[in-house]
Amino acid sequence: MHVQIQRSIYYRLACVACTLLLMGGLWPGVAPALAQGDDETVEGDVLFLFDTTTGMADFLVAAHEAAAEVLDALADKCNPGFAVAQYRDWPPQDNLPWHLVQSVTLDREAAAKAVNLLFPDGGGDRPDSVGWALHSALGINWHADAVKVIVLVGGAPPQDPDPGADGAYGTADDLLFADVVSELVAADVQVIGLYTDDSPDTVAYWGGVTEATTGKRAIRLRFPGELSPLLRDTVCQAIVEAKIEPPPLGPDGSLRGAVFDDANRNGRWDADEAALPGIPVTVYSPSWESSGYTGDDGTYGVVALAASWWGVRIAVPDGWQATTPTDRWGYLITDQGTVYFGVNFGLARGEAVVDEEAAGEEPGDEEGAAEEAPFILPITGGAIPTWPAWLIALGMALVSAGVLLRRRLR
Repeated sequence: MHVQIQRSIYYRLACVACTLLLMGGLWPGVAPALAQGDDETVEGDVLFLFDTTTGMADFLVAAHEAAAEVLDALADKCNPGFAVAQYRDWPPQDNLPWHLVQSVTLDREAAAKAVNLLFPDGGGDRPDSVGWALHSALGINWHADAVKVIVLVGGAPPQDPDPGADGAYGTADDLLFADVVSELVAADVQVIGLYTDDSPDTVAYWGGVTEATTGKRAIRLRFPGELSPLLRDTVCQAIVEAKIEPPPLGPDGSLRGAVFDDANRNGRWDADEAALPGIPVTVYSPSWESSGYTGDDGTYGVVALAASWWGVRIAVPDGWQATTPTDRWGYLITDQGTVYFGVNFGLARGEAVVDEEAAGEEPGDEEGAAEEAPFILPITGGAIPTWPAWLIALGMALVSAGVLLRRRLR
């Protein structure tokens, strides 16, 4: 009886310790205390950021099989540091919106082991925490003078807006994906987007963040075997090209988006909904405006916009009704060249329910524009601090003690 009580006590202590350790890795914005990169000079740092929801299972297997080979090949070409992270979704759909598995290191073996720790699970609803993961990635231990590259491998569009550090929608720290893109541009971080799902919204988001940060197109992964050669061909090329000619920031920004057929009238561009060509679009500021039409693919884009407040409005054709506000005002382009992507408008045939007051103040009202401006977060790795080192050490000691005692008592 006494032995059974001892076993029960130490078993519970071990469970508590494991829970503490898991919380240190799973809670949003908290990075586990893993190996840090050293101070050696490197050409660039590469963060492999994987969607690890169940739909990515085959691609994760391919990543496991090729990890050591790919990292060795990249090390021979451009001597990068490596980091590995994953994301899934926020509760209640999942509990892994961001997790840094391995911080930046020159130890290729450690990085390969980190890739092999990735496993598919969960996912819940279709949008994932892509925005929070990219935002959090800005706060890892990048080498100061290295080219910073994120290889984003995923198969579903982001939550947009993302609930932010508190995990709650409709609060002040919500993240617009456009603002996350602006953070990446300002921090000179390049994103190589590799997407497995060719639905319009995934293609649009992956294409937007890749083009804004690298000037190139995102790449579709049609089958798992493509992952290894694409990584070998693109990562060092991005690092070398950035060293030769860094992507210009400049004073100019851009606004980009689409008009889509919102067949189910939910105000979101869903995977099976087509974009609408030929819709009149006007982009304006207090002192300038320009009009045009959505292209054959239903998208629009205006670049070389000066630092100012900007708005976008569309004209609703006969026989259509708006399912989103038709006039969106309050996009602040700074002298760093802010990029806003995904300023989309929904139209549907017949009667629709939409609150036009949500469109904001009248154009040209700069005071109203300030109130409607998107909330732009500072560049950080997350709002929640890491667990103290002594607490992690205590948890590990309790786990070890529990295992040893269970062996002795058998």
